[in-house]
Amino acid sequence: MFKNDEKYIIGLGNPERKYSNTRHNIGFLLIEELLAKYNLKMTLKNKLKSFYTDFELKGIKYKLFMPNTYMNNSGEAIRSIMNWYGLGSEQLLIIVDDIDLPLGKIRFR
Repeated sequence: MFKNDEKYIIGLGNPERKYSNTRHNIGFLLIEELLAKYNLKMTLKNKLKSFYTDFELKGIKYKLFMPNTYMNNSGEAIRSIMNWYGLGSEQLLIIVDDIDLPLGKIRFR
C-alpha cells in the first residue's frame, strides 16, 4: 500500500548508449544525477522491467526506476511497477521529455 512517506520516481529514456545525452533521455539523466548525488547504485529487476534503487532522505523513502525498455514500450515497465507495488498513476512521478514544450520548460500534471 502507498504511504505518504514513499515516493516513486520513474525516469524514462532509451537504454542504448547512443541516446544517453539526448533530450529524449531526460528522465534517465535526472535519475543518473540523483544516483551521483547520493552515491547510489541501481540493479536490474527483471520483474519490473527496470533498473531500481531506493534510499531515504529526511524521513522519506524514495524508489527510483529506469525502465529497461525503449520509450515506445515504457508503459510495460510502468504497469509492472504499478502492479508490483499496488500503485495508482497519481502516486507516480514520471520524468519524460515533451516535444510540445520548449527545452527547459517543466509541466506537472
